[in-house]
Amino acid sequence: MWVPLPQVAGRLLPALSSIIVTRPLSPEERKAQGWTSTVMCADSRRLLHYFRLLPDGRFLWGGRGGISGSPAAAKASENRLRRAFERHFPAWRHVETEFFWRGLVCLSKPLVPFVGRLEEEGLYASLAYHGNGVSFTAWAGRAVAAQVAGVQGAEALPAVLRDPLPRFPLPFLRKVYLTGAYAAYGLQDAYG
Repeated sequence: MWVPLPQVAGRLLPALSSIIVTRPLSPEERKAQGWTSTVMCADSRRLLHYFRLLPDGRFLWGGRGGISGSPAAAKASENRLRRAFERHFPAWRHVETEFFWRGLVCLSKPLVPFVGRLEEEGLYASLAYHGNGVSFTAWAGRAVAAQVAGVQGAEALPAVLRDPLPRFPLPFLRKVYLTGAYAAYGLQDAYG
């Protein structure tokens, strides 16, 4: 039976993130939408979308992926992402989605990553990247390695990254919290 480490039990919240990727866009299609940048972007919504033009001309569009891991929920998530993509990029409504996937990201209660020593001597971690793991992992890994090797103390990191992870109140309700947050943030995004 799997038993979580007490230092992280009830302190992390898994959330689904979903991505669609189009077929390669022609130069004319990119021009029709006025998109030329390959820089990774995100909008300013509470339940943000993240997107970029990939080097091969495909367009990646991602966002939160719902609450359930079921196949029906996956299809609903894909459809929701596609509708949002078409609203934001109307010139690309005809462009097919070639790929869809989703997976878990890790959230913490203060909504910031944790990097450093857990409350037990000799136990270090870097986690809760909130969907930004690809860009943050290498830096965080070097920071943890420097602490383990004694080359750099924890005080070299910003306090917000090394503060102990707080527990969610009544952690068995985390999925309920996430459902409520999605509903509230969705309303704020729609009407705020």
